[in-house]
Amino acid sequence: MSPQSLLERLVDCERRVRRMYLTLGDRTGFAAEVRYFWHAMAEEERHHVAILERSGGVLDLLELPPQMSEATLAAVEAQIAAAEAVVAQPEVSNDAALSQALILEGSELNRLDEEWFCAFRPTLGALLQAMVPEEEGHIRRLVEAVHMFGNDKALQQQAAALWATYQHQRLGYSLDKTPNRH
Repeated sequence: MSPQSLLERLVDCERRVRRMYLTLGDRTGFAAEVRYFWHAMAEEERHHVAILERSGGVLDLLELPPQMSEATLAAVEAQIAAAEAVVAQPEVSNDAALSQALILEGSELNRLDEEWFCAFRPTLGALLQAMVPEEEGHIRRLVEAVHMFGNDKALQQQAAALWATYQHQRLGYSLDKTPNRH
């Protein structure tokens, strides 16, 4: 797959996640603080899309084209489609919406974006990653929202597991100075 095609698919995935969060933020059945949370998540996704789009202007500085399998991309796109179907339901519950966000934020999409940025020359890749909204804050915001607004104990355990996984991966990254790959 060409770098341009791959970038277009990554940008499309991030846009779809953003639209989903905006849809949830516009749900009048949700409390104001819940709608605010969804809009904040959408804004962070908007910024992420913008950085990915900017990277398209420097494709000639890719050091090695990222090697992402079609199967992995298709799986991420299927997860997004499933989440979109849930969110499209007029009476989607807050717990169901939060569950879909946990799935998406814990999916391979973030890893694929990271691999995309790492494919550029080291200095440029680091700059692009630094421009992306802080992932830790994004994940923390979601986990805190699950605990504040969610009613399902299993959902809260899922959020805690996502946070623990994220922290473990982050610790692995900081100890050896290279991304922790699965």
